[in-house]
Formats: sequence, structure tokens, C-alpha cells
Amino acid sequence: MKKCILIGALAALMLFAFTACEQPSINYPTEYKGIAVVETGEPSTYLAGEDFDFRGIQVIAYFLDGTSENISNTAVTVTDGDSLADNAVVKLSYLGQTTTITPVVEKIASIEATTTDTTAYAKIAGANGSATENFKGNLTVTAYNADKSLSRVLENAEYTATYDSTAAGTDKTITVTMGEMTPETQPTIDVVLDTVSDYELVNAKERYFIGDAKALATNFTLNLSWASGEKTEDATIADYLIYDETNVTSNSGNFVNADRSGWSVTTYLKANESVSKVARVAVSDSVDSVTASLKENTKVERGGAINGSLFNVAVKMKSNPSAETGTTVTSGIKVSKL
Repeated sequence: MKKCILIGALAALMLFAFTACEQPSINYPTEYKGIAVVETGEPSTYLAGEDFDFRGIQVIAYFLDGTSENISNTAVTVTDGDSLADNAVVKLSYLGQTTTITPVVEKIASIEATTTDTTAYAKIAGANGSATENFKGNLTVTAYNADKSLSRVLENAEYTATYDSTAAGTDKTITVTMGEMTPETQPTIDVVLDTVSDYELVNAKERYFIGDAKALATNFTLNLSWASGEKTEDATIADYLIYDETNVTSNSGNFVNADRSGWSVTTYLKANESVSKVARVAVSDSVDSVTASLKENTKVERGGAINGSLFNVAVKMKSNPSAETGTTVTSGIKVSKL
């Protein structure tokens, strides 16, 4: 009897353990059948140029047993969904299955343009500007469908915005164009002459030598700061600067021995002579190379002095490296015993 009870208890325990370890049923990949797209009843129309965003639809996965489940949009791979045009076909893929959808895309029927800026800077006329300038300020261009139920802000590359800068003045029209489409009302702007407000002269090299050219344009590069905040690097010096009259004659030719104490020229901004800079360079005539050889029949007795008088020393200077300054130079020569 006890044996039967023990066997019965053991059987019950095994049945409990089997039941407790049993996993709930799951949909294995072999049961997966495909995907489908259903409408949610929400608005699903796009304005031309918008990106696909699953509006108005839900992607579902369905299985062989007849069940289905919603798929997260982030799990679906979208192909050809950027910048939708009329009759665009978008591919939706999930777990190797693909379906297509043709969203309803409405054409852009009108655009509107607004700006928060009150002024624009223009480099008016001449080599520094032209009659037509591109507007670079804060401009918002919005596109609409026919009944204006759909809208989107256009990217800068989708339209052009220019204005006439032949002369400074008020209420200059900004002409905004998208293809052949223009706003019913164009924004206006007050055009201000963009002038150079400051400049920087940068040395072309740290040191100059006698014989080098002393022209300002050769020795410096010019960087400009405009009233609009723009920067221009490596501008043509003659277009923007004038020199102090007392220095005009010294701003030409080559450096000479008299320039060894330093060379400078005062420059002024053509557009505003109250802004000036002094261009300075250091000029020297340093040694290019030194060669030395023992003089003929040179003999030194034991304990005798060894100094520069025993050598022929030739020095070449930076200003004229093809010529030697002397063959018996002793001043400044240091001789060390090996």
C-alpha cells in the first residue's frame, strides 16, 4: 500500500513539474505568412516633397493560424519614401516580406514668403558686387496645396531669393521663385551698402633680408571684416587700402642696408580712412654660410695658440649668397680644439 502511495505521489510530482515547465505557445518563423497595410481612418494625404511617415495606415503581420499583430513603424524598412511626388510607389519590408503602397500626393499650388529681417547688406556695383544679390537673411517660404489644408516649409535649395542692389534704398523687393511659382506678396527689405569695417594685415613670413622685395602686396596678405559680419581672406590689397603719402616711395624696390632697423608703412582703408594699420617687418642681413680652411704652411708648435688667424674664413650673407664678404675674417670666429 505504501509502495502504491509512493508511486502515485511520484507520478503526481512529475506531472506538476512537466506542467510548470511547459512554455506558452509562440508564433515561430515557420508560421509567419506575410504583411499587409490597413487604413486607420486618419488623414493620409501628402503634399509634394514631404517624406513618407506612415500617416493614415498601419502595417500588420499575419500568420498561418489566422492571427495578426501590429508592427512598429520603426521595425519596417521604407524604400523610396523621401520627397514624395505624384504617383510615387513606396516599398515597405518586414522579415523578408515586402508590400507596396501608393500614397495620395497633392501638388504644390501656391507659396508664401516672409522675413523677420529689416535690412540686407549688399556689395553694391563694381568688382565687389552686382545688380542682383542672393538674399542670405532669415526667410521662411511655405508651400500649400490648392485648399491650403496641407503645408510645409521649403528647404533653401527648393527656391531662389534675390534682390536688386544697384543702389541703397528702402523697400527693395525680395524676389522669391520656386520654378515658375512666386508668392502673391513678395517680402521687402531695406538695402544697406556693405562696406569694409576693419581689416588685418598678416605677414607673409617672419623675417626679410636685404635684397628682398619690399612691396606691401608681396609681404602681406589682407583679410577683411565687412559691416554685415562677413569675412574675406586674402583680398587684393590695392582694391581696399591706400598708403601714407610719406611712405609711398618706400613701398617699392628692394630692402637695403638702411632698412635693417626695420621697415613699416601706414595703410588706410579706402572706404573709411579713420581705420588704419601699420604694417611692420623685420629686416636683417644674417649669415647664410661660413667655410674655413687652414692657411698654407700653417704650423703650430706644441703648446702654441690656435685661433682664427690660422684660417681662411669665407662668409656668405643672406642678402647676396653668391658673393663672399672676405677670406681673412677673424672677428667673431671661435676655434675649438678637437
